[in-house]
Amino acid sequence: MPSLAIVILAMDLINEKLTTFSLDMKFLSSIHTAIGPPKKTLNWYYELMDMSEVYRITMVSHLHYKLAYFKLAK
Repeated sequence: MPSLAIVILAMDLINEKLTTFSLDMKFLSSIHTAIGPPKKTLNWYYELMDMSEVYRITMVSHLHYKLAYFKLAK
């Protein structure tokens, strides 16, 4: 079972890819449209996570990332 830190990093990667694909003009407009709902859902989960103390504790206590994750994520 993945840790919360791994899930958060996976969400970041998915968000990055969805954003990149949504801005890439080589894709058809239907692809851009299809990316909207999953991105909206992912952002909803991000907002819920941002309110969670467990999220902050998990990322700050992660051996590799600590506060660097928040600095990179701005």
